[in-house]
Amino acid sequence: MHYGRTSSHGHADTLEIGVHSFGLDLSPDLGYPEFADTVDMHRAQWVVNTVSHNTVVVDKSKQNPQWVAQPKHFDDTDRVKLTDVEAPNVYPQTQQYKRTTAMIKIDDENSYGIDFFRVKGGGDHVFSFHGAEGTVTTEGLTMVPQATGTYAGPDVDYAECVDSVCNYTYKGSGFHYLKDVSRDSNPASQFSVDWNIADTWKVLTQPANIHLRLTMLGAVDDVALASGVPPQNKPGNPKALSYVLAHRSGTNLDSLFTSVIEPYKDSRKIASIEPAVVKRDGQAIDGNEAKAVKVTLANGRIDYIVYAQRTDVEYIIDDKLKFKGFIGVYSEKDGKTEYRYVHDGSYMAPIGNEVEPFAGALTGTVIGFTKALAFQNDIVVEMNMNGVSTDALAGASIYVANDGVRNGAYRIRGATDLGDNRYKLDIGDITLIRGYKNPANFAEGYRYDIEENASFRIPLTRQISPITTTAQVSGEQQNGWFTGEATVALSVYGSDSGSVATAYRLNEGTAWIPYTDPVAIGNSGMHEIQYRSTDASGYEEPIRSLTVRIDRDAPVSSVKAEGTKRTDGVYTSEVSLAVEATDPPLGCRENRVLACTRRGAGRLEEVRWTDCFRQERRLCADVPLDGSSRSCGTAEAVLHPHRDTQQGSTGQACSIR
Repeated sequence: MHYGRTSSHGHADTLEIGVHSFGLDLSPDLGYPEFADTVDMHRAQWVVNTVSHNTVVVDKSKQNPQWVAQPKHFDDTDRVKLTDVEAPNVYPQTQQYKRTTAMIKIDDENSYGIDFFRVKGGGDHVFSFHGAEGTVTTEGLTMVPQATGTYAGPDVDYAECVDSVCNYTYKGSGFHYLKDVSRDSNPASQFSVDWNIADTWKVLTQPANIHLRLTMLGAVDDVALASGVPPQNKPGNPKALSYVLAHRSGTNLDSLFTSVIEPYKDSRKIASIEPAVVKRDGQAIDGNEAKAVKVTLANGRIDYIVYAQRTDVEYIIDDKLKFKGFIGVYSEKDGKTEYRYVHDGSYMAPIGNEVEPFAGALTGTVIGFTKALAFQNDIVVEMNMNGVSTDALAGASIYVANDGVRNGAYRIRGATDLGDNRYKLDIGDITLIRGYKNPANFAEGYRYDIEENASFRIPLTRQISPITTTAQVSGEQQNGWFTGEATVALSVYGSDSGSVATAYRLNEGTAWIPYTDPVAIGNSGMHEIQYRSTDASGYEEPIRSLTVRIDRDAPVSSVKAEGTKRTDGVYTSEVSLAVEATDPPLGCRENRVLACTRRGAGRLEEVRWTDCFRQERRLCADVPLDGSSRSCGTAEAVLHPHRDTQQGSTGQACSIR
């Protein structure tokens, strides 16, 4: 969102938003004009005008120039990214000109935007939005071509200026630069426009089916599609871009243009979009005090997004959710809560759920700040933290009330408790200096964007992610096996700890045991512990499991020989050797003898084989053989794969003489 300087080389595009996705600019600015002079009327009346940008035109006129607008909210979480800015100076006839845009994450590749543009005042509002070059289709609209003229009227030709001083100081609508007009004069309360985007500048390495879709919810008087021409002396620029223009008119008009902006590739990730009913004190809200949208995703997740002007009022959404705040997002899947988010507010939860008190915003007074030019800058404030930790302030923003010439918005990097309700807020390398008091005499010092004793707000975010239970096993171990008692500790992330119930069961037991303390496992063997958690809303995470291997018993092994032997014990026939090895925790078969080693005149000293884990094993033997005897026949054994965990005969070494 752009809310900076719009004078001189700037465009009259305050609160314009852009859309970038899948490697493309899906809604590009028109860029540098054909000629930067006082003669090019395409520049003066169209390219730099408000209507050629993704914003709202009030009373068919160009915005007044500004230095900067006033940010009110900003947030940057993994799931929700929020920008909320008010521009009080661009249209003096409005009481509010404010845009609130949030980007909601679907998955690692896809997100969608939800846009609330509030304009109060004036008598004519036109919401303008365009995509990049590409074909356009509509849903919920019946477009009737306008045979002649432009968006300024059927009798106004392209580039024919009729509504203002028609030179480089032009302040009019610019509608006469929108041609090829078609219009629905009685549109449905919900409609969509879809751009199939062309890779105009050949950015992508492979062709891709990329779309940009805008779905608007709420009544408007009429909707038009029209073509706007970008500068044509820039190599590669398309011949035209397609604009959608949603129009409302009335006395002291109050509009809340509500849209879902959806980039997608190949197929849509959103299954449906619909308004949700918002109630206060049991009555449905009919105005623009609050708005809610229900977005159902193709993956089955359902999102409710709520916007409210008042943060001190509880609203009921679709008779199932309660909300108190500025912006809220609630996600569910398979009927269970999956995610909750509220910014500058108290709660967003199912009706009937208990909610813990939460400070939606902190307020107080500025008592000092960095007044010299410095790489490190701080604001010292006095405030009641209301139980909020200083760590929670990192990443939040402070909005200091000032004269409005510049804004007093700063991102907080960290906070230090100075005692007595005083805190130092680190704002990094952002200076608080506006300029010199007297440019002709630097000794008079600086002017600042904020003052001592100024009031401020710090809106806070509360989010509860899908709960996740993790297991941590402790104890002495060797080769992946615990040699004594093992202790399993379970931890839950993503929800308030007091509202989560965790349970476990051991070795495929049928009964779930409530988890209160770490679980001790002492017996030798392979143990499976299963665990899961359930939050207060009823969301139950999938069952998770962990295998704990314990070996507290030494293996036992021996070699037995069978065959014909003399009275002196010497074998005179073929000898069959059987290796017998046992280890209670785990066994394996399919072992075979590899080799035997004889000693001197014919005594077998060592037997070597591989077990079913392809590890070489050795056993000592003392089997007397005469010269004709053979040995090392097939052997079968039960062997443990970690013979060194507990000491036993399988770990012995043999000396060959």
